[in-house]
Amino acid sequence: MSQHTTLMFMLACAGLLPACGHLPGPASQGSQGNHVAPPQARIDDSPATRSAAYCKLGKRLQEVGDPRAALAAYREALLLTPDSTDARNGAAVLHAQLGQLETARAMLQALAQEAPTARTYNNLGYVLYLQGDHAQAAAVLRQSLQLDNGQQPARANLDLAIAALARSISTVDAADASADAIAPDLAPASAPASRLQLTQSQPNIFTLSWRDAPVIARTALPAPAKPAAKAAPLPRLEVINGNGETGMAARMRGMLGGMGISVLRLGNQRPYGAQASSIVYRPGHAEAAAALALALGGMPQVQASDDSGIGTGADLRLLLGKDAAASLTASARQQLTVAGIE
Repeated sequence: MSQHTTLMFMLACAGLLPACGHLPGPASQGSQGNHVAPPQARIDDSPATRSAAYCKLGKRLQEVGDPRAALAAYREALLLTPDSTDARNGAAVLHAQLGQLETARAMLQALAQEAPTARTYNNLGYVLYLQGDHAQAAAVLRQSLQLDNGQQPARANLDLAIAALARSISTVDAADASADAIAPDLAPASAPASRLQLTQSQPNIFTLSWRDAPVIARTALPAPAKPAAKAAPLPRLEVINGNGETGMAARMRGMLGGMGISVLRLGNQRPYGAQASSIVYRPGHAEAAAALALALGGMPQVQASDDSGIGTGADLRLLLGKDAAASLTASARQQLTVAGIE
C-alpha cells in the first residue's frame, strides 16, 4: 500500500463515524425515492477542508512519534492548498525534527516573508540557533517578540541565542588577550589546562564545550611576555550508521549540532547488524565519551577502544544500533517542544 493510499485510508476511518451520523433514513412511500439530504448532511469536500484534515492528521502523527508519515500528510495538504501557512509551518518543523535544518530554514524564511507571524519567527529563530547562526537567531527572535511580546518560548529561545553569542564573543576576546604582547614587562602565570564540560541549558538540551581557562594572573617579570598555552582541541567525533536506516547518521549529526557538538564525519558499518548503540573512545577521552553518553540520555554503552576501532583523525566513535531510531525521534521531538517550536 502506498503512503498516499495509507493516508487516505486513515482520513476515511477518522471521518467514518461522524459521516454515518448524518445518513438519511429510508425514503417514505410517498416520496418515490426522491429524498433530498438536509443541508447538515452534505459533506464539505472542498480543497481547504481536505487540506485542514491532512494538517490535523500530520499533527497527530507528529505527536505519536512518526515524523515521516506526518511530513507526508503535510505534503498532501500542500498539494491541495499550496499557500496554507499551517501546512508550510508544520512541514518545516518536521524537517527540523528530522535534522534537515537547511530545508527547514529555507521554508520558514519564505513563510516569514509572505506571512510573518510570531510563531513563524520563533520557529525560524530556533532553527538558526541550531545551525549556530546565533546573531541572526537573536535578531529574528526579537522580531517574534515585537509581534507578540507575551510568548515565553521566543523569550526563552532569545536568551539561549544571546548566551551562545556572548560565549562566542568571550572566546574571541580571550584569544586576543592571550596573544597580546604589548606590555613586555608582564608575563602570564601558568594556568591549569581546560577540561571538557557538559552544560544543561534546558531539559534535554546540552552543550558540550571546554571550560574557560581561569583568568590569567600577570606578574611583573624582567623577561618579555610568554605566549599563553593553546587550549586543548575539542574531541573529534565520527557517527557511524550500524542499523541500516537511511539518513540515520545525518539525523544524529543534526541533533548533536543543536547541542553544540560537532561531527567530524559520517559513515556506515555493514551489514547493519548492530542492535545496541555504543560509544568508543581513544585513550585520554573517557570524560568526553561519558559526557556524550549523558547528552544522549545514557542510551549508548561507553567502551574503551584501541586505535583500530576508530577512524583516522577521530577521537570518539558513536555507533548507531537498532535502538537509535526511537531514541533519536523522542529526543528531537522533546528538544523542539521545549524550544516552543510548533
